[in-house]
Amino acid sequence: MGQGHEPALKFDMDAGFYEQRLQAPRRHRTRSILLTVWIMATLYPAVYFAEHYLLLVWHYGFWRVHRETLHFVSLPSSKNFEDYIVSNGDQIAHIEGFMAFPFALVVWAILIAAGYFLIKRTFRRG
Repeated sequence: MGQGHEPALKFDMDAGFYEQRLQAPRRHRTRSILLTVWIMATLYPAVYFAEHYLLLVWHYGFWRVHRETLHFVSLPSSKNFEDYIVSNGDQIAHIEGFMAFPFALVVWAILIAAGYFLIKRTFRRG
């Protein structure tokens, strides 16, 4: 047999290193699953709620949206290119609605980063 070759895992009575090596893949797998669930769970609020709210804030301003409690009455579907209709009777052109997509991506990225650091901190090495 070759000299200087150490086995990957040592079965000794100390078992501290052995248990740590066995639990590491489980910890990483749990982190990955939680992060995947977090990414999918935050997609809907980022795209639906934050996108529409931030589009109104971008178009009217924060104080006016809250003072007049503006919201969308009608949203265009993916099959037609109608305008967005706001509760005060204004219409926002469909092309301006594309500005909401980068807003949603930024909100989603912030939520993903927050979830990643929270999961990483929760499952750090003990």
